[in-house]
Amino acid sequence: MADSKITDLTALTAVAETDVLAVVDVSATETKKATKAVLLAPITANGTNVGIGTTAPTALLTLGATTPRLDFLESGGSSGFDNTALVRDADVFATQTRNGATFVSNDYRMTANASGATKHEWRIANSEKMHLDSTGLDVSSGSVLLNGNELNGVKVTIADDAAAALTFPTREGGFLFVGINVNSVFPQITNFSVSVPVDFGQTPGYPPPLFQGSGVEMNNAAALTGTTGTDGKVTIGTAGVDGTLYIENRTGSSYQFSVTLL
Repeated sequence: MADSKITDLTALTAVAETDVLAVVDVSATETKKATKAVLLAPITANGTNVGIGTTAPTALLTLGATTPRLDFLESGGSSGFDNTALVRDADVFATQTRNGATFVSNDYRMTANASGATKHEWRIANSEKMHLDSTGLDVSSGSVLLNGNELNGVKVTIADDAAAALTFPTREGGFLFVGINVNSVFPQITNFSVSVPVDFGQTPGYPPPLFQGSGVEMNNAAALTGTTGTDGKVTIGTAGVDGTLYIENRTGSSYQFSVTLL
């Protein structure tokens, strides 16, 4: 092939996999040929889509690996968290915070199967705070704010002759619902439940309950210790440490209590 100026060459409008390009191999001090596949490996382009780690890209950009990860590395370098990564690992897709290549936390996780997503999970500092699945929305830590109004709910197991001391993120009072979990085996909601406005802050107290089961008593005299109240009853206490609500179980058995504070 005779030498020609670049401007005299015919433009190549479509590159075939078998087309070759002259490349100088400096290690051997000679000119060799290379195909597009060799030059771009492990990148594959089919004219429309680009694949990295796959020879069959299915979108504009396709990553193919056992655990594909796409990093958004901040060139400015936010100290300790300069990288946000998207990761697919088996049945989990996650958004991660990383410091360079070093893992810091999973911030969002989606678990899926052949039918699509089965669980959405949101985390703070790699600790789950809320998830959504087929059973509903579960706020597992903290409270729910509705236009600034904090709503709290917790399940707590209390042994016989023991007391639970409960605190809430920003509330020291509100409308309280307490009861032993209701099921087909032990329907005791009418015996061990109460609905009452309470104040367990600096000036603790409560008005007459809207509903008070026969097995529940109220106490505003002192912190409950486990044997403060009447034997055989559940005692709700508002006195003691500021911001602490007390529930004492003297029913004779260990039970799980549902507590809702509005």
